[in-house]
Amino acid sequence: MKELIVPANMALQWELFPGFGKKELLRTATVSGFAALVLWIGTLIHIWNALIAIAAFLFIVTFSVQLFARTVFNTSLFDQLTHEVVRTIEIKGQVEGSAQATLDNLKAQNNMDIQMQINASYTAGGNRIQFGDSFSVTLTYTSSLSVGGIINIPIPLHSTVTGRSEVYWK
Repeated sequence: MKELIVPANMALQWELFPGFGKKELLRTATVSGFAALVLWIGTLIHIWNALIAIAAFLFIVTFSVQLFARTVFNTSLFDQLTHEVVRTIEIKGQVEGSAQATLDNLKAQNNMDIQMQINASYTAGGNRIQFGDSFSVTLTYTSSLSVGGIINIPIPLHSTVTGRSEVYWK
């Protein structure tokens, strides 16, 4: 019979044997080679499970950080694009080809399929916005987050910016 060698992860279990100190327990406890092997295998299984849990935790943290960073980056970029379209309409005082041209240019530069919606009170001219009247531009885009090329998670982005016309129409 062999003397029992207790793994480090069992250190908290000394309290289960009242009246015995560590040395007395180790001196009095003996097990067969098979039981010691079972204890060591059990310890290895616990270590393996801990490593799997740590790997899963790190994957979740990495995925969350990537999702957050992608969303923040795309949202700030998207807000900037919306501001550019709004500024074009403010300067021109009307929703015409220049606003759409600005959007098309931004689409091409950023390789994005952006949808635009404009809410405004137009004057009798059809697409003109009178000086001081407010309008809003909403851009919509669906970004995606790919995980290992297997999972593709859509991230819808919306940006609404309000502006005021700077052109007086007679």
